Amino acid sequence: MRVFTNIPFFRIIIPFVFGIFFSMTFAVSSAHSIVFILLLAIALVLKLLKLQNKHSKRAFLLTIDVLFFLLAINLVNNANTIKKINYYGNYCNTEVQNTIIATISDLPIEKENFIKCQLNINQVKSDSGYRKVEGCMIGYFKKSAADSNLKVGATLIIKTKLLSISEPKNPFEFDYKNYLYI
Repeated sequence: MRVFTNIPFFRIIIPFVFGIFFSMTFAVSSAHSIVFILLLAIALVLKLLKLQNKHSKRAFLLTIDVLFFLLAINLVNNANTIKKINYYGNYCNTEVQNTIIATISDLPIEKENFIKCQLNINQVKSDSGYRKVEGCMIGYFKKSAADSNLKVGATLIIKTKLLSISEPKNPFEFDYKNYLYI
């Protein structure tokens, strides 16, 4: 218990780390912002009252711990775009050609026969028109005279059949698909 009083950083980081592991292990959904506001209000009231008894100090610290725990859960859920409703993978089909509007988000890398680009997906064409979506993908474009158009920030309309990344062929081989998923 002395560690928490001597190094207050541990008091903050431990609930935050537990919140991250808890969210990743049990796939918990995000806490609502009203819970954050309520906890913050309780912490502020306890601090403003400046009650110096043992119970009010513990209540304040416990409120802050729960706040950081929920903050970590929220951050993990917001970072995972695959679980979101407007994730582009929910609207694309690997069996047919898809029309995608994407923006180049990183510097294109020139390979021997291709140019590799990281793309932020903005819209996907569906039966009812274009739908706003989120997500990233890696695109490979054959070298051509239009290579100078592939710059960071350029918006592209792409008609393509999407390919899934294959699983590792050998046991204990590096799993590139899992690496990209994380």
